[in-house]
Amino acid sequence: MADSKDQESLDLIFHILQEHEERFEVIEKRLDEIRKIVEHFGPIVNKLSKTDQKSEPVKLDVPYSILIVDDDPNVVKTFKMILESSGYTVESASNALDALRKASRLHFDLVIIDMNLPDTLGDELAKRLVSTNNKLRLIMITGYSNYKDQLEKIPGITQILMKPVNPEDLLSATRKTLEKI
Repeated sequence: MADSKDQESLDLIFHILQEHEERFEVIEKRLDEIRKIVEHFGPIVNKLSKTDQKSEPVKLDVPYSILIVDDDPNVVKTFKMILESSGYTVESASNALDALRKASRLHFDLVIIDMNLPDTLGDELAKRLVSTNNKLRLIMITGYSNYKDQLEKIPGITQILMKPVNPEDLLSATRKTLEKI
């Protein structure tokens, strides 16, 4: 009985190895195609870059990426609509854990955080986000004015907005914060 299970296990391992070998062959073919393209266009790119060395660096017209962290779906929907209509790319998270997960997988230029989240306070989330990416910029949203002085001392927080947030204030704070990048 043990011999048949051992044989089944070996057969499964060989089958998996065969599948991976086929995938590696496909990847190797694609890499060869890319290598040929690079060899063909490489001299042209080098020539262009040498003749254009004194020009200004090219600024790509890529929209800034923003993460909104708030457990109120209406606030998220409103902020997202306002920011996307101004050309920003927007993601959202309803709690700190989700925000940390998204920030570990995706690049964000700015995170807008509500002070009261279901699983932690926004200032704690801010500290954790900045500890993993010290270039990250943050805007805090709070309904409590007594937090303002405390929040201003946290690295990365560039703006603090009081609830209810006016759309113009949201856009103005976003623009000012992203200009500093």
